[in-house]
Amino acid sequence: MPGLPAQAGRRQDPPHDGTFTVTLTASDGVNAPVSDSARVRLRNAPPRPSITGPAPWSVHRAGTPVSLTAPFTDPGANDTHTCAIVWDDGRTDSFAAPGGGKVSARLTGTDFDLDATELEWLVITPDGKAAVKGKATVAGRSGYGFVLYGHDEPDRLRLVVWPLSQAPYPGGPPAYDNRRVDEFDIDRFDPQTVTGGNITVHH
Repeated sequence: MPGLPAQAGRRQDPPHDGTFTVTLTASDGVNAPVSDSARVRLRNAPPRPSITGPAPWSVHRAGTPVSLTAPFTDPGANDTHTCAIVWDDGRTDSFAAPGGGKVSARLTGTDFDLDATELEWLVITPDGKAAVKGKATVAGRSGYGFVLYGHDEPDRLRLVVWPLSQAPYPGGPPAYDNRRVDEFDIDRFDPQTVTGGNITVHH
């Protein structure tokens, strides 16, 4: 979201295909720094899709809408995706596919450090509200779920994090929630005005 001040350096990830030079520089604080470089060949890892809906062998009345659900994972945070569906009658539909994204959050002055490992869904409303739900590591430990809410003008955010051992969705005691209210609807999530910190969403 525009206007959010960064309090930490940003790492520039290279594209996933190609040959790159990696340079490592070490210093002991006494002697002059020393460096060494190596050429690294990177190849893109393909996304892994699956179809979870409609259920296999399900029957639907002709002419009624049927939702197709095909989540996928992709380790490449810089990738973009297009979903192409070839139907039995030969028609093909293509559209942009959300996913392969990255959410990270750092709270200045604390050891709170969240990195998304999976994005489950993203919702954006016509009036500019957004919510993204997924799984994450916190301080390097896996097993957490999160929902990040946001709104522009002014920048407002709410981040809810909870242990997945508790439930697949928020509701119990959170590991972190900057607005401790029992409301998780995107229209009533009660965000907090952003005055500092570093939250990055790549898509």
